[in-house]
Amino acid sequence: FQPGDLLALAPSGHVIFGGRANDVFLFQGQLISPHEIEEALREAPEVADCAGFGAPSATYGAVPMAAVVLREGVADPAAAAERLRQRGRERMGSRSAKKIVLMEDLPRGAGGKPLRRLLAERHALRL
Repeated sequence: FQPGDLLALAPSGHVIFGGRANDVFLFQGQLISPHEIEEALREAPEVADCAGFGAPSATYGAVPMAAVVLREGVADPAAAAERLRQRGRERMGSRSAKKIVLMEDLPRGAGGKPLRRLLAERHALRL
């Protein structure tokens, strides 16, 4: 385990890993987990893969965003991105991704996890 890991002790004595606290970000006074954003989008039929992240903003701290890889055969990617934004709003309200970044592939670390910090750096906002 590393500093910032969210851990809990189960009644059985097992340690439960709940994620990394440093993935959570603040947007307009609300703590948002990238995993929440991903859960809202992942079940959509056009989504092959996705990663939620907070894009740094001088005004807002971090703005919720999502990097999405669409499944093959999606006829209108721009329309699909807008449908995904709407889906997120319906499921998460004001905490949803404000922008969907369409990608061919998600950047991943050696362990296979999405590199959210890299996505955040690449898509920092000047708002």
